Amino acid sequence: MTDDHNIGDIRVLLVEDDPDFGPVLGNALEKAGIEVTLVPGAEEALEILRTQWKAEELSETANTDGPDIVFADIRLGGMSGVDLLRDIRLEKPDFPVILLTGYDDKESTIEAVRLGAQDYVLKSDTDIHETPDRIKKHVRLHRLHMRNLALMSELLLAEDKERLRLSEELHNSVSQTLAASHWRLGLLTQKRLPKKIADELSEISDLVGDTLKHTLSMIRSLYPPVLHEMGIAKALRTLVTETAHNYGLLSDFQDDGHVKPLDERVQSFLFRVTRELIMNVVKHAAAKRIGLSVSRNGKYVCIIVDDDGCGFDTDWDPLKHRTPGGLGLISIRERLETLGGRLKIESTPGTGTRATVCLPLNGRETPRLPNRREDNECVCERQDDRAEEEVENHDC
Repeated sequence: MTDDHNIGDIRVLLVEDDPDFGPVLGNALEKAGIEVTLVPGAEEALEILRTQWKAEELSETANTDGPDIVFADIRLGGMSGVDLLRDIRLEKPDFPVILLTGYDDKESTIEAVRLGAQDYVLKSDTDIHETPDRIKKHVRLHRLHMRNLALMSELLLAEDKERLRLSEELHNSVSQTLAASHWRLGLLTQKRLPKKIADELSEISDLVGDTLKHTLSMIRSLYPPVLHEMGIAKALRTLVTETAHNYGLLSDFQDDGHVKPLDERVQSFLFRVTRELIMNVVKHAAAKRIGLSVSRNGKYVCIIVDDDGCGFDTDWDPLKHRTPGGLGLISIRERLETLGGRLKIESTPGTGTRATVCLPLNGRETPRLPNRREDNECVCERQDDRAEEEVENHDC
């Protein structure tokens, strides 16, 4: 049985076109303390859900009057329950959906599982009797998931603020002191001094100069000044150009030229994700060229990192073949989800790799991801097979 303690009110959107069974099921759920909105078709259900999501977008808070979960019959007039699930997944990948059927339909079951249905209920007395507890369980898990995402988002923002503070502290104190010391030591080495002293001063000057370089590199790693001063596009151009130069690779950068008014969290996080993807190419791809493009499509910003390296089999399982840093892409995907973002990896052995990241400009909505055939056009299409998101570009 589901623990109802502190679970609060639960609202289910029941989609059932059987005029006899629908009200019976609705009454059974209401007796279990679940608020039910019954509609006969998937089209009506989508309209209700989109109205709720639009209200949340405008108010920047959750619509507490909207459905917490969808409970839909697979076989409906017009759109099917699977069609409804597919449309929901395109717009809200994590929204809980349970599908209901009275048929032993294996193909629909497989499709429902592939699309990420939280549960699958048969129209049998046993399954229907257990349905309230199953609904409560999935709503509780979804609420915990959303709270965790909100917490992780706040932690990411706090981390970025601390990174900026530390970079400014290092720039305003340590780096300037080192620069002044290096300059003054340089002046001393130009004076006529005993050779032993002059040689020691020269060595000290070189050490201070190297320390200054490392400090400036650390400042750029913590929070690149160009990102704070000139925006994401120029920061990404500098990132791919300098990284490629440092590792002896060719680079290509493309910007669609559209203004990208990014939320503070999105801008910093997108830069860090891109840097991690580029370093993944450097470490594992045996590539000669790195390509980076940044574009805007409506409310979304999309970056694509591609290479001409060895590529890999996207069926490779990083959980069975762990290497140092081997869970990098899984980590990226999880962090992207805190801001409503998505990661898609496309690769085959010998053809290079293409990583696509899409994020909402304001860090709240969930984008869909582009297909490889669409090149750099960011149309944000939802990826069906999440397995390929969990692949690390391992050594060739």
